[in-house]
Amino acid sequence: MTSATAAMRGEAPARPVICVGEVLVDLFAEATDGAGCPIAEAERFRPLLGGAPANAAVALARQGYPSALLALVGDDGFGAYLRRALDAEGVATALVDSSPARTGLAFVSRDAAGERSFLFSRDGSADMCLDAAQVALHAKEIAAAAAVHLCGNGLAVEPMASALQEAVALAAQHGVPISVDLNLRFHLWPSAEAAGAAAREVVAAATVVKADLAEAEAVCGEREPRRAARALCELGPNVACVTLGGDGAVFHAAGGASGHVQAPTVEVVDSTGAGDAFAATLIGGLLAREGGVAAPIGEEELSSLVRRACTAGARVCGHLGAITGLPTAEQLDADTWPDRRP
Repeated sequence: MTSATAAMRGEAPARPVICVGEVLVDLFAEATDGAGCPIAEAERFRPLLGGAPANAAVALARQGYPSALLALVGDDGFGAYLRRALDAEGVATALVDSSPARTGLAFVSRDAAGERSFLFSRDGSADMCLDAAQVALHAKEIAAAAAVHLCGNGLAVEPMASALQEAVALAAQHGVPISVDLNLRFHLWPSAEAAGAAAREVVAAATVVKADLAEAEAVCGEREPRRAARALCELGPNVACVTLGGDGAVFHAAGGASGHVQAPTVEVVDSTGAGDAFAATLIGGLLAREGGVAAPIGEEELSSLVRRACTAGARVCGHLGAITGLPTAEQLDADTWPDRRP
C-alpha cells in the first residue's frame, strides 16, 4: 500500500489533533417547513454546533482521526449543549473549560435568494475569553498532540490572539506540526493589510496552511493562485493550499510539487464550514502518510489529498449547517471525479 493510499483510507494517527479557538451555538432561523428564512419570519431556531476550530475537530473525528478541542464555553445550557454535541461526534472535550461568561451565539438567516446573514451575540462571550494563560494550562497535552490546528480569525481580537500565539509557540517548542486555516474575516480588521501582517508570523510557524485567494494576497501580496500558493509556502510551511471556491484549489509543497485540483459540482445549500472541512481533511491526510507531515511529498500524492479535501468541502455545501454534511472516511473513499490540470 502506498502512503497516499494509506492516507486516503483514513488511517488515523494515535495522538489527537488539538483544535484551538472558538466554539459557539449556531441558531438557524427556520420556517414551518424547515426551510431557512429571515429571522423576522422564523417559526423556530435550530441549534447546531459552530465555530471554525470546533467544525474542524468534528470533521477530523468523522473521518476517524482522533481530535480534541481546546476552548471555553459558558457554564450554562448552551455550553452543556456544545459539550454534548462534541461528545456525540467523538471529539475529546477534556480541554474544553468552563467560563462564567455566557456561551456565544450566532443567529443564521437566509433571504429569498438563499444568501446567508449572521447576527452575533458574542460580546464578552465565553469563546472570546480564551487567553494565553488558559492555553498554557494545557501545555502537556499540546506537547503530546499529533498536530495543533487553529484559525486566523481569532488573531483579530484579544485575548484570543494571544491564546493562539501561545498555542503556536508551545507546538513549535515541542516539534508538533501546526495547521493554520487563515479564515481572516476581513470585516474584523481595520484593513486587509493589518490582517495580513498579523497572520504572517503564524503562517511562518505553520507546517500546513490553507487560505482563500484574498487571504493569500493579504499575507504575501500575490493574486495569481499558483504564485500565491508558492509564496505562502516560501514563508515556511511544508504545504500551502489556496482554495478557489467552485474552481477547487491549488497547492504547493516545499519540495516543489504543485498543481490544481478541480472541485466536484454540487448544488450549494449552505457553504458554512466548507473551508473547515477542507482544512481538517488535508491535515488528517498528511498526518496519516508514511513519514507524516514532514516527509517530502510529490505532486501525485498531494493532488490526491487535496482532491479528497475538495470533496469534503463540497459535501458540506450540500447541507444546512457547518457539520451536518461532514463526510466519513468511507464516504470520501467512494467519491471520485476526473482531475483537471489547466
